Amino acid sequence: MARPAWDFSQPLNIDPPLWGTSFLELPEFYNVTALVLEARAWSWQEQAVPYPTSFHPSNSHLLESWLKRVRRSRRSTLMLFAGGGGIAATPNIRRSIRNECEYNTTDDDGASANDQICYIVDCSNGVCEHDPIRYMKPMLQANFCLQPPGDTPTRRSTFDAILAGCIPVFFEEQSAISQYGWHLPPELYDEFSVFIPKEDVVFKELKIVDVLQSIPDAKVRKMREKVIELMPRLMYRRHGSTLGLKTTKDAFDIAIDASLDRISTRLQDVLVQ
Repeated sequence: MARPAWDFSQPLNIDPPLWGTSFLELPEFYNVTALVLEARAWSWQEQAVPYPTSFHPSNSHLLESWLKRVRRSRRSTLMLFAGGGGIAATPNIRRSIRNECEYNTTDDDGASANDQICYIVDCSNGVCEHDPIRYMKPMLQANFCLQPPGDTPTRRSTFDAILAGCIPVFFEEQSAISQYGWHLPPELYDEFSVFIPKEDVVFKELKIVDVLQSIPDAKVRKMREKVIELMPRLMYRRHGSTLGLKTTKDAFDIAIDASLDRISTRLQDVLVQ
């Protein structure tokens, strides 16, 4: 399902619904495994899978070429935020990020980020939706990519960043660690990402820059290698890709395998009962 689960979870007694549909609230679908871009925290029927990005390799050569580019890319920016929001007067994590970056941020005018602490790619008003170069090039030049929640906890930017070799920085567990367990096992998060509670940033004046600058360079390099190792699990191959690339399981393969395992386990539970 190509939207977060909330868009399919409107109450059945509201007709017409305020937005989306009531698809997942229909009793007939209670025993269906729904693969969604973002799952609800308490639902038994949903499993989050990676957002599709703009990178869909068709053969092993293209994938290997991209991995080499990611490895050799010069990381001249400490941290990057690609997104909108953060301009409201009320305290929130996006506003804190913008305030922290304001004095040393380069405006997004197509220029590359050069040796700076923070870089913002302003994606307000949908300007990034069909222009992946706008954010992927700066991501290739950044060590850390900030992933604050917005209208919902998760972001496509998380997967764009990982495919650029940019270490994700999360501010709440619902943004990833409690969502994508099939593709990003929870026990691995300390190896490839950074977690900073948003409350500490917004209300306790913790500086994101201080946290990230305190991480030793050797650990940063190790985390990036883990990001690169995970990359094939999060991409979706192009349809009709070569046999060689199909030997590497992509996000679709992993989702289908895990769905079948889940169905098998539940059938066994039923038979035991």
